[in-house]
Amino acid sequence: MGFLKCASKYSKQIIYCCYSILMLYGAGILIWGLVDEEVDSDFVTHTIRLSTGVISVVNAALGLYGTGYGEKCLVYLSICLLFVTCIVQILAIIVRITLPYEESTERKAELQTLFDEEEDKYAQRFQKIELKLQCCGVNSYNDYEEKFDPLLLGYPPSCCGFSTNTKCTKPFEIGCHQKLQEAREYHELVRAIIFLVSSFLKYVSALVIAILTIWGDDLV
Repeated sequence: MGFLKCASKYSKQIIYCCYSILMLYGAGILIWGLVDEEVDSDFVTHTIRLSTGVISVVNAALGLYGTGYGEKCLVYLSICLLFVTCIVQILAIIVRITLPYEESTERKAELQTLFDEEEDKYAQRFQKIELKLQCCGVNSYNDYEEKFDPLLLGYPPSCCGFSTNTKCTKPFEIGCHQKLQEAREYHELVRAIIFLVSSFLKYVSALVIAILTIWGDDLV
């Protein structure tokens, strides 16, 4: 009971602390969404992160204002939003984890189209991908056999990780589609962990704020 009495005594400060953490979290997610430029960044991922950041900041602002000026309706609204956003984030995690597998065929087709183009600008774009991911061809280095004789001319320097015009004789064995898929799955796993941890912390914060706001006076 001593802990509950102490919590009730400093309920306002604890609520302020919870909302401040939520504000920092929202700002961090916003910054992450604006500066993140990994190879598989897309509109859906970008929108989810920015929306989560904006809603978290607005939610925290409502709670801070409501707590500071005794507007309990705003605090209750922010609590409801906290619980709702927790559920939405968990659903977003499930969707985002499954997307890399669903989009695999589409990504492979895009890579193949880029690989098949004959113009230098497209070849340079594909070679940049090879350099960045340390891969060769779409499926493997054997893809180049359909374009020229690699044994005679050598593989593109990017297939060996060379940025200069050096003859490549021992190319990377893994194709860029597999590498891109692995990178995408890794990024989605990182996002999932961050969103899952933040959802749990937001749920705990909402629970603490709700208890202190609704039943705080009865805990003394």
